[in-house]
Amino acid sequence: MRTLQRWDKALQKGSLVDQRKSAAQLRTRDNKLSAEERQKVLNICNQSEYRSLPPSQIAPILADQGIYIASKSSFYRILREAG
Repeated sequence: MRTLQRWDKALQKGSLVDQRKSAAQLRTRDNKLSAEERQKVLNICNQSEYRSLPPSQIAPILADQGIYIASKSSFYRILREAG
């Protein structure tokens, strides 16, 4: 009960901050795709030769041509986020 009272008091003051050690570490992924790479994926998926294919077929076709931009799951994620 006392913890709840402290949190409520801190919230009213506007000083309620997460003080866990892990909270301060905002981790960014080193292998995150750049905006240019994400746009490249969208451009490729919108080309007429790939437009009707799912990412599970596009990624291997590109790999056979020696082109690697992102994984199949990244293709799916980027397309889902783009709508």
